[in-house]
Amino acid sequence: MPSPQEQAAHFLGHAKLVAVGLWEPVSKQQPHLWQAIAERGRTHLTFDEKCFKWDFLHIVAMTWWAIQHATATLPPDEWELAAATLDVQVAEWNAGAHGALADLARFVSMHEQSVDSFADVPAAVAHTKRVVGTWLLWNLTNKATFADEAELASMLGHVVYQCVDGYWEL
Repeated sequence: MPSPQEQAAHFLGHAKLVAVGLWEPVSKQQPHLWQAIAERGRTHLTFDEKCFKWDFLHIVAMTWWAIQHATATLPPDEWELAAATLDVQVAEWNAGAHGALADLARFVSMHEQSVDSFADVPAAVAHTKRVVGTWLLWNLTNKATFADEAELASMLGHVVYQCVDGYWEL
């Protein structure tokens, strides 16, 4: 069985494969989302630019969840080492990932107060999945999500969560 540090070192490869594997089914099932992917000041991106943005944001979200899972499932000395390894991996992969991770952490923490109102852990996790999905949707399209997009945000948050859930237990 690999150590948490070895697992963390391989995590980025796992996340990249998952992100690439997600965009095709989502682009077919949610074509309006794929068409809405944009950058600030640019409404039309090439296919490759959309793929890059999709991969980047999903890898960041999966890395955030991986850190949360490591914190919750590993002993303190192991999760700290795993988190530090993830930190190095992400920095080597893309210099902008640290800023995006910090942005996601701030976004989630803004909504943590409402997590305290949930009576059980599954409801709190479902809420956090929605929050992460909202962050993804917001950053993919560069606009605030609307109420009718809540289901899509929940789906995106759930998918990235599921891709990481149990990773440290392998």
